[in-house]
Amino acid sequence: MPSNITNQQIEDLKLVSALSIAVDESCDIYDTAQVSRFVRFISPTCAKKEILVLVPLKGRTCGKDIANVGIECIDKDHFPLDKTVLVSTDEVKSMTGLKVLCLF
Repeated sequence: MPSNITNQQIEDLKLVSALSIAVDESCDIYDTAQVSRFVRFISPTCAKKEILVLVPLKGRTCGKDIANVGIECIDKDHFPLDKTVLVSTDEVKSMTGLKVLCLF
């Protein structure tokens, strides 16, 4: 699974006391579904919003597919879940509704 997280981002995330994650699903110009994960936090110098990963999805996508990408990236990058205070989505139908499949 591709990951764009850099060493500097990892070091920044180690220093924060709290952060929030935003997960967004969109399509590129070739109509390929993709998931992006952003993180927001306060560093010692300023407030930051960083894109951590942009992953293309294959075939049909549903909330479970998007959640799996998020979980795989969190596991791979050793993301500090103990510092995470909020996880948000763009409220697409695949992420909300009667059968909520994206639970962290």
